[in-house]
Amino acid sequence: MTCSEVQVDAPPALPTVVGVTGDVNSTAVGGSGPHVPSISGAAARSPLPLSPGAAYYAQAFGWPVVMAGDAVAAVCGTRLAAFTMPSGLGGEVNHLLKIHMLNAPVVELLTEAGRTLWVFLCEPRRSASPASSLTIHRVAHHGEGSTVLLPPTVGTTAGSPRWVDQPQFGMKVELPPWMSVFACIRRATLR
Repeated sequence: MTCSEVQVDAPPALPTVVGVTGDVNSTAVGGSGPHVPSISGAAARSPLPLSPGAAYYAQAFGWPVVMAGDAVAAVCGTRLAAFTMPSGLGGEVNHLLKIHMLNAPVVELLTEAGRTLWVFLCEPRRSASPASSLTIHRVAHHGEGSTVLLPPTVGTTAGSPRWVDQPQFGMKVELPPWMSVFACIRRATLR
């Protein structure tokens, strides 16, 4: 798959779950970048009972979540969106966000190819900014109908997926604006 073939927003019928292993189909996130598995068919539409960790994400933060086997995934759309990128770029983006006093929940995932990805959660996209311009840097935007993998329990800081920057549990989580995260990604890719 080439950069021009990457979809910026996955269609609602086939949500993308970043980092789930097992019976999934792989799709590339730009060029020869890491493969991001996706859930399709009945598995994408069959809700499973929520684990305690998933139920906590839903109750404490109001995030829509689903189960994909044993994995917990947040459903992107009206409540949140996400950007996935290589960890090196993710470190720069996280630094830029903190300079601007913004905190994004960040999840680290290990791909089947052994690469490390960071997933930044943010508010949903409110503008028509071209997130597809970032695919050359192996950055993917996960919008309406996509799903992104979350750590299985609150406070998980080891293994994969794990929290790099976890939300402040027990407090209202304010996700950074989509445009702010996008702008920090653009700035980091221009360095």
